[in-house]
Amino acid sequence: MGIDLQKASIGKRIIAFIFDFICVITIAVGLMIPFSAAVGYNDYADKLDSITEEYRKEYNIPEITSDEYDKLSAEEKEAYTNDYNTAVEAANKALQNDEEAKKTWNMVTHLSLLIVIIPLLISFLLYEFALPLFLKNGQTLGKKIFGIALMHKEGIRVKNIQLFIRALFGKFVVETMLVLFVIIYFGLLTDITLICLLIYVVAQIICMVSSHSNSPIHDLMAGTVAVDMASQRIFETHDQLIEHNKKIAAERAKRQTY
Repeated sequence: MGIDLQKASIGKRIIAFIFDFICVITIAVGLMIPFSAAVGYNDYADKLDSITEEYRKEYNIPEITSDEYDKLSAEEKEAYTNDYNTAVEAANKALQNDEEAKKTWNMVTHLSLLIVIIPLLISFLLYEFALPLFLKNGQTLGKKIFGIALMHKEGIRVKNIQLFIRALFGKFVVETMLVLFVIIYFGLLTDITLICLLIYVVAQIICMVSSHSNSPIHDLMAGTVAVDMASQRIFETHDQLIEHNKKIAAERAKRQTY
């Protein structure tokens, strides 16, 4: 006998998701500030700016404001653009042969990624794993406010390992880092990025429409279901669920007329 699944409404789940997303990002941004200071990001960024400025001066890269540019004649604009491109190309070639500049650029790039990835990882583990352990029933603040709970797809209380898989692999790795990697690698508004994001959205919709519990990818990976806390009965163990089903079956058998 299957469980009597009381699914949380899509509207409540969307609102709770938006609320939780804001909370996760807020925590991550709060962690990024001290983390960037701890890894010395500002020192490398300042050093890179200093190196860039030295090359800008050495190769006489022209700089004018947008207002000044707008006042130029068509011939002056063309001359400025040619001078600018020539100077930038020469400076870039010199920078590519500057080992100190390349080392500093690599450090800034790697630290930038770490400053984003590590705080996001910590925020997901704190908010989507540690907090639900404290609030019980897999609830975050958003789920608590809107009366949504998580349970095992078979109707028993969600396990700690499920919450961990859901937070780390489902929400962080698959739904956040893969999307972020595509945006960083291909650019925010490129055709490839937009196609990948479209595929991701379609995959989420297919998962929610085709699954009996209307579950997105992170819930399918963890074997969890979002349910209405007020009306859903959640059993502690499989044995309790089996006993309940036996009791219901026996009561139905008694009422059945032959």
